[in-house]
Amino acid sequence: LGVMASIFVGFLIDRFGVEVCTAMTFIFGQLQMIILLIFSKSKIMVVASFFCYTMYRSTLYPVFIASLTSRLGFKYFGILLGIGFAVSGIAQLLMAPLENAVQGDCHLNTSDDNCFEGLWISLHFLQLSVLLALMIIPYMDYRSRLAREAAIRAYRARNNQGGIDVGLSLDEFYGSISERSA
Repeated sequence: LGVMASIFVGFLIDRFGVEVCTAMTFIFGQLQMIILLIFSKSKIMVVASFFCYTMYRSTLYPVFIASLTSRLGFKYFGILLGIGFAVSGIAQLLMAPLENAVQGDCHLNTSDDNCFEGLWISLHFLQLSVLLALMIIPYMDYRSRLAREAAIRAYRARNNQGGIDVGLSLDEFYGSISERSA
């Protein structure tokens, strides 16, 4: 299922843009945390949470790569991608100690009396808070894209002679502004 999600998110990036897919990725992560917070005792909901996690992880990597290229281009793509995956790998190495720190001891006790359920709820609230805070990224990217498109339309309207649209690129637009200010 995750492989198909990666292919599908590539289509969605081409169709709707990186901002929409970034928000969709964060929403999958938030859904997983919300399901774990509210329905942690239900086995079927834990499976639903795992489905959301699978979708989150499967969409995260294509969105990361698309965001990297759309923001920074391809000049340093290899090193930046390597740094991103190295940070991800280091974070993944910290998952086992984190799990040991938050787990309880109820799975060790045969009776339900006086067992410690762990700090999972606190961890899930922290994760949900981070994912909610990250939602500012696609919102700011969307606003920035709208502002760039409006500036290009205004530039084209001012400089379009004879009604022929030459298809000005962002580089040409920004180059023309810097030439004017110099």
